[in-house]
Amino acid sequence: MEIITSSGAPHAFRPVIQAAAACPSYASVDCIACRLCIDSLFTPIQHRERLIRPAGCARKGMVNLSCLDGFPFARAIKSVNATIWRSCFAHAKDTLMRDYRDAKVMAQTLRDSLAIKDLVISHSESLELVSRMLGLPDWNTLSAKLQGERNGAAPNRNRTGSSEISTDERDRKLVEQVTPRTAIDLEPHLFDKFVGYYQSQSGDLLNKVYREEGRFFCQITAQRPVEFYPESKSKFFTPIFRAQVSFITDSHDRVTGLILHQNGFESLWNLIDDKSAELLIKSLEGRIKNNLPHADTEKALRRFIEGIISGNPNYDEMAPEQAQAIHDQLSYLKSLIEKEGVIKFISFIGIQDNGDDIYHVHHEKRLFRWTIGLDPDGKVKRSWVTSGG
Repeated sequence: MEIITSSGAPHAFRPVIQAAAACPSYASVDCIACRLCIDSLFTPIQHRERLIRPAGCARKGMVNLSCLDGFPFARAIKSVNATIWRSCFAHAKDTLMRDYRDAKVMAQTLRDSLAIKDLVISHSESLELVSRMLGLPDWNTLSAKLQGERNGAAPNRNRTGSSEISTDERDRKLVEQVTPRTAIDLEPHLFDKFVGYYQSQSGDLLNKVYREEGRFFCQITAQRPVEFYPESKSKFFTPIFRAQVSFITDSHDRVTGLILHQNGFESLWNLIDDKSAELLIKSLEGRIKNNLPHADTEKALRRFIEGIISGNPNYDEMAPEQAQAIHDQLSYLKSLIEKEGVIKFISFIGIQDNGDDIYHVHHEKRLFRWTIGLDPDGKVKRSWVTSGG
């Protein structure tokens, strides 16, 4: 997707999202996304024309279920994606009406309401909208207010299947990760010790770290390079995706890995030698050339989809981030898929550049295109579904 800016918009919403598919009715503000941006962001009427209207809406039927370990930077270069973040506040006690303490519940309600219209926005976008509607400048301000009120409270933990997820800890990390950064001056040669290949914990993705003169880049398998800026001698950030990379060194100051910080998660990538990286690259190229699917992806995909349709997916068969994504989007996915009938058959189509397998899933009434990736334990770590072939 393309990011445009409006100098008249408040700081929290200067990035205005344009999705890939053009919206034919935005000029008359018939499009729900445009009404959302025009009417929700600016309460005073005189401010509304200062907002650059989005020129598109999410394509119907598309849902991004990719886990962060797989596509850390994809949500800013693909179409509008659903972030893997869930509501954790219960309704305020002894009241019949929600208030600011229910911000996440309100944000989830907003997302669910838009999903009925086949419009998917991320949870972070919905939180920013809710914060504005509550009269605060952005989600960071509201989150800080809520966090202050919760000081001294025991961490709130939510269950996704049998896996416990600390939403309080995730919220704390997310607030820290979205805090604006300031770049420092760094002599380019000091970056050279970080240059090399880093392997994801799932083992199938590489993060190539390199520099071009005084510019520093990371490039993950099948993704475009992303430029990072130094905030310290060992930590770097990109303002586009609100993500950071911190490098890990041992007692002898030798680099051993990096940690990717994004969306409330922290994923470890281990430094490997160039020869090992080349073998992994050739192995992936061979799979793509020979068009060979992983042995277990078709069966895993069938169980995955049937779990969604039943409303009771097996979260133990998913990596943590993927389990969170499914939990957050379950009601929408269930309504999207179950009405199309049972699965008639599944056919393998090919392999993506990152190694995930592509399938056509034929239901009684509709065809869906799925991509799926498994981790070394056979758990679903990434998935993507679109309508049609």
